[in-house]
Amino acid sequence: MREILLIDNDALILEFVADLLPEDQYVSVTAKDGLSALEILKTHTPDIIFVDMVMPNISGTKLCRIIQGMERLRNTYVVILSGTVAEENIDFAEIGVDACIAKGPLSEMAENILFVLENPDIAASKCASGEIIGAKHNYARAITEELLGVKKHFETILDAMSDGIMEVASSGEIIFVNTKAVSLLGIPEEKMLGRRISDILPGNDSTEIEKCLNKMPAAPTPSFRGSPINLNNHTISLSILPVIHEGLSTSIIILTDITDKLRMAEQLAQAKKMEALGTLAGGIAHNFNNLLMAIQGNVSLMRLEKGLGQRHYEKLKTVEEYVLSGSQLTRQLLGLAKGGHRVIKTMNLNWLVKESSEVFGRTKKEIIVHRKLDEELWPVEADESQMEQALLNMYVNAWQAMKKGGNLHIETKNVTLESDNALPYGLKGGRYVQVSIADCGSGMDKETMGKIFDPFFTTKELGGGTGLGLASVYTAIKDHDGTITVESEKGKGTQFDIYLPASGKSENVQQKSPERIEKGKGTVLFVEDEKWVIDVTKEMIERMGYVCFIAENGNDALSMYKEKGSEIDAVILDMIMPGLGGGETFDRLREMDSNVRVILSSGYGLDGEVTDILNRGCCDFIQKPFKMGTLSEKIKAAMDIK
Repeated sequence: MREILLIDNDALILEFVADLLPEDQYVSVTAKDGLSALEILKTHTPDIIFVDMVMPNISGTKLCRIIQGMERLRNTYVVILSGTVAEENIDFAEIGVDACIAKGPLSEMAENILFVLENPDIAASKCASGEIIGAKHNYARAITEELLGVKKHFETILDAMSDGIMEVASSGEIIFVNTKAVSLLGIPEEKMLGRRISDILPGNDSTEIEKCLNKMPAAPTPSFRGSPINLNNHTISLSILPVIHEGLSTSIIILTDITDKLRMAEQLAQAKKMEALGTLAGGIAHNFNNLLMAIQGNVSLMRLEKGLGQRHYEKLKTVEEYVLSGSQLTRQLLGLAKGGHRVIKTMNLNWLVKESSEVFGRTKKEIIVHRKLDEELWPVEADESQMEQALLNMYVNAWQAMKKGGNLHIETKNVTLESDNALPYGLKGGRYVQVSIADCGSGMDKETMGKIFDPFFTTKELGGGTGLGLASVYTAIKDHDGTITVESEKGKGTQFDIYLPASGKSENVQQKSPERIEKGKGTVLFVEDEKWVIDVTKEMIERMGYVCFIAENGNDALSMYKEKGSEIDAVILDMIMPGLGGGETFDRLREMDSNVRVILSSGYGLDGEVTDILNRGCCDFIQKPFKMGTLSEKIKAAMDIK
């Protein structure tokens, strides 16, 4: 006796085929759909399977694929018995089908079924050549094609969706998955269909889904949202929609990957926090520079009392060097401050690389910094603050790749790129300054290297980084008409190469503050709100030979200039004051006197606002803390303006 499994959702067809089979040769088992068939196949190993193509709860095509993958059914003879098979363009070999019969008139269909049972090899040969037995008499072809077209259309839409879709029968078995669900779960479709969620997912994840399914009401309701789960390092949001049709209920599970959304939300929050910290750092640096100004000013005054051979003269010089070091550290903090425009100047990158790497080395002592700097390095046109921040981001990125410490190699050199060599980098041929930063860290694969400059991309765990560091570096370099490249090998470290166009101008050499004090005559209006700065600066100005008026804010300055403007030869104007700020105060002074001579002063650096004011006719700028010699030079230069 041979066992035949008949699978069809049409009860009449099941009864017809079962009655057709000779009782002395065959025993038949029936299933109304693909899901029922899989349940039977758990305990039965039929010799022959007849399967319809269009069925609820797992289609015939998908059922054939599942059967094909079952080792126990390798020798089972599979026959398609369907009214739509001629219109579906099925690759029989691909789904493991041995013979194919088209539904049609019952008499002809009976004849074709018996032919296949009596001549399995001939039927298999016909199937291998693509022949469908009985297809020439298949009825309602046009309608069938139209309906299949609609079905295919909706299947295409489902597979194109960015969300994963799963349909689960009331008994708990999976009966449909789209392409995205397969991708999220990392399990082939044929391994999921007909199985319970608890059979394919880890315990906690499957428990959460089944808990949600059990909470679903019997009547249709809006979708129910469960707690997010983790699948293959992705955070997945669950939505479950009940479906009731003709008394049958299923549940549609919508799997939405919210990993990027959560990461972006956290990274935006981190970016806002960093912006706030930058503002705070800028304020701290500004206030600290005011304190340093008080120290520097008093040291300058004390040095006036001491001659070159005096006992404490050299110690006072040492204090001044410490003040300078403190000022350099505050400049690092100011680099974090938000706002401001780029201030481009001609500069040598060597000193910026040296200074920034020294600051980094002092904070990350587990990293040994090696520098190889070209002494003949060409100058570049760059914004100091932006380039400094880009370099620091590169150092931090290297440090994060060397979790146990290691060596950081930094090299600068001149390179000339021919047009053919420059083009792949998006550059023009010409002279460039190259800065190479190499670590001995974990390295990257090619896929990661292709994404590292994308905003919000990070290889760190959620919360471990913003994914903005290298993106901001890339933006900064591109803003300077340069480029950045990366070479890396997993386990062997990474090297970044920055290329910036060389400038034909001479670099702005950092001049030391003059030791000689320029004395003069005249009246200076000093506008400042910090008392300790007022006291020491006023004394410094008076020791130079000038008369000094004091205004503690912008409004006081305007009132005093209105009253005594004819006596005032120069104004030293603080940028940051309560009420009327430096910029507005300057503009109001210019309205009163178009020839007013103003020197801007600030604990902040030469930022975009200061540059704008200088372009509007301001004489000069001096950054706190400043030495007495520098101040005297600025005042004399302002007063000499005709």
